[in-house]
Formats: sequence, structure tokens, C-alpha cells
Amino acid sequence: MTAPVTLPLLATVVWISAATIAAAQTPIRPDAECKPFSFAALGDTAYTPDAERELVELITDTLNHENTRFVVHVGDFQADPRTVTNFPDALLGTTASQLQRPQDILFSLNKPFILTPGDNDWADTVRPPVNNPDPIGTLNAVRTLFYSSTNVEFPFDVVSQPEEFPEFFEYIENRRWEIAQPRRAESANDSRSCRIVFATIHTISDDNGLAHSSQAVRDESARRVLANQAWLENAFKVAAKEGARGVVIFTQAAINFASPSAGFKPMMDLLTAKAEEFDPALQILLIYGDAHQFVANKPLPGSVIVSPTGAIRFRQRENFTAIQVPGFPQGNPGATGRIKVNVNFADPDLFGLYLSTRNERGLQ
Repeated sequence: MTAPVTLPLLATVVWISAATIAAAQTPIRPDAECKPFSFAALGDTAYTPDAERELVELITDTLNHENTRFVVHVGDFQADPRTVTNFPDALLGTTASQLQRPQDILFSLNKPFILTPGDNDWADTVRPPVNNPDPIGTLNAVRTLFYSSTNVEFPFDVVSQPEEFPEFFEYIENRRWEIAQPRRAESANDSRSCRIVFATIHTISDDNGLAHSSQAVRDESARRVLANQAWLENAFKVAAKEGARGVVIFTQAAINFASPSAGFKPMMDLLTAKAEEFDPALQILLIYGDAHQFVANKPLPGSVIVSPTGAIRFRQRENFTAIQVPGFPQGNPGATGRIKVNVNFADPDLFGLYLSTRNERGLQ
């Protein structure tokens, strides 16, 4: 069952077009000749044994049966220690051997899987009752498990940041790939690309780590902010060079779009500038997690509107959409879910999505 909804989301399965979020329509040239495709994203799960079972069911009953090109987890595949009441029986690890279990589950996906880490996965393990003395060692364990191999053979090339920025040699988790779709028919008069650029950007909460309680995390974060900025800028350079129709960014942290803190301001300044620079030719989609509640909106201001009375307001910037994945449903068993994004080149907004908050099969 599909239906347009208003937010917050209450339905089990919904279809949302970016047009239903927008207050107005920015005219761009849709292209019905580019074949559509879909991908899926989830995050902030699994935190408990019950949630782990739900995640396994979501993979085996839904994600492995959907017609999607790949799946991205936007981080926090394990719980924040501050929420744990049954440690050490909780699903929470700091070493490669302890983190093997979530890797095995997520690598059971039968299509390309990519992770961008969250704070729970390494930085927050310093907190009681875990009291991890080496969060950077845990981050490196995550890197070894999730980036030294893939769950399946990928049918598209994936580039990691060190390949193009050797000065940021450690940030193998920052990745970029492209999906270039064939046209339905040849069109000699249209040189537009049927291409979307995707990138992961490693962000975490606590002001992207700059305000974390751990000095080791704070030190790492200062360098990661620089790496992220270079990688994000590069994604847009690639999109411009390839004539891409859209850029999709996956990250963990929930950002205050209206007033980003110091750890996120460079990133948001760049995204705002690129949205303005490429409007309306390029659609930008930011997919993130962290807060465990589904949100979809257009949070960036666009053009200034002055009313006859002199009141000033901003029109939404129509080519920038942000989606927060639902995450682990605290106190709501059976509701572990994901989003499925449909890329439809014939839609002026380019991106539409399905959201399933139950383990249901068949959203094709």
C-alpha cells in the first residue's frame, strides 16, 4: 500500500516524492529516456538481540528480494554504551573479533553493501560501561572488517579517498561510486548524462567529534573534518565533469541545518554553495541517521521573497533534499526498517522514496 503522507511518519509503508515535500516546483528538464533504478539505505541498528533478529529478517525477507542496486548503512550498527543495561551481553564490541558479528550479518546482503561509520561504532566506546581506552584502534578494526573486502562482487567501481588524496591515507571509509544508466532509446540531440554520483562522508555526533569527551576522538576529528571537506568537494567536481544529474551523500550525523555547529559548518557551507551553484540542473540528496526518526525535507533556504508589506522570507531550495533514516525503533518491536530510493530521471525532483517500517517483502 502506498500513500502520500505528511511528517512525522505514521504509516507502515509509504511512497513519497520529493515534490510532495516541496512547496513549489523548480522547473528542470526531466529525461524519460534514462532508465530508472533504486537503492536502499538504513542505519542506527541493531542495538539489542531482538533488533538484531529484526535486522536479519529485514535482510533476508526484504532487502535481498528488492530490485535495488546497492544498500548503504549510515552508521551506528551497535548501541551507544550509555543506553546499555545488560553489558557485556549486549551487542557492543571494540575489537575486530567482537565486531565480526555485525559484519557477518550486514555482509549477508546479496547485493553491494557499503557502510559509513557512526560514533557508536568506535568513538562512543570510550564511555561507561565499556570504557574503551583505544577508540582509534576500534575505528581501525571497523576499517579492517568493512573496507578490506566486500560482501559481493561489485558491478561498479568504488573509489576510496586515499586513492585520490594520499595525504588522507587513513580515510578508506570515505568512498565514491557512480551509477550510469543506459538510455531507453538513442537520442542524438541530447547529451545529458544518465548518471548519479554517490559518496560517503564519515561524520559523527558531538559536533562531528570536536566536542567529544575523549581527547583522542577530538584529535582525530579535527583531521577528519579536513578530509571530509576535500572528499565532498571532489564529489561535486566529478559530478560536474561527468554531467551527472544528481549527487547523493551518505553520512551518520544529524546536522542542525539552520545553525550548524563548528564541526559541521564547513560541510554545510559547501553543500549550500553547491546547491546554489548547480541549481536547477543538479539534484542533491543527503541521507543521514543518528536520531532514529524518519524525516524528509528541504532544509536549505533559496531565493528571497519580499511581500507587498515588506516582510522577507526565504523560498526553499528545491534541489537539496535531506532524509533521515528511521533507525532502531526504541520500544517499538517489529519496526526496524529502511528507505528505498527510486531514481527516476523523468521526475523533475529525480528522487522519490519508499519507507518500510516493518519487515515486509515485495516493494519492487
